[in-house]
Amino acid sequence: MAADTEPVLLGSVWERRTDLRRVIVTGLVDLGYGMADVYWAGIGDYVGTGRCGSHVWRSRYRLVPRS
Repeated sequence: MAADTEPVLLGSVWERRTDLRRVIVTGLVDLGYGMADVYWAGIGDYVGTGRCGSHVWRSRYRLVPRS
């Protein structure tokens, strides 16, 4: 399955496309109509938290494959 079709799951690690900072998904809230809010926290040396709508999540982040 390609990364662009991988589901957003709690605990999954994603990389921001613009600056390659990594985040972990800490929460998902289903808003209905196939949309959700994705809550994340920075990992490594990236300190931060945030929320992103699932409709823009894949354009901003890509899944980091498990090794």
